[in-house]
Amino acid sequence: MEGMMLEHRRRKRQIAAEQEELQRRMAVLNKRMQQEDLEEERCAARYMQNIPQPQVEVFRSADRDVYLRDVMRSRRRNTNPRTRGDYNPMTENL
Repeated sequence: MEGMMLEHRRRKRQIAAEQEELQRRMAVLNKRMQQEDLEEERCAARYMQNIPQPQVEVFRSADRDVYLRDVMRSRRRNTNPRTRGDYNPMTENL
C-alpha cells in the first residue's frame, strides 16, 4: 500500500513538472508571437507608406465586390482590349 502511495506521488510530481515546463514553453511562444505581430505591424506600416494614399483610401473604403469588379475590369482592359466590333453586352460583365 505504501509503495502504491509513493508511486502515485512520484507520478503526480512528474506530471506537475511537465505541466510547469509546458507553461514555460507557452510563455516563450506567446512572447515570440507578440514579437512577430509587432514585426508584421511594422512591415505593414512601411508598406502602407509606399502606396499612394488615394489608392489606399479607395481600397480601405471598398468592399470585396467592388474590389473584385475593379480588378476584373482592369485585367480585362489590360489583357483583352475591346473594339467596337467585338463588343457583346452579354459578356460585358464577365
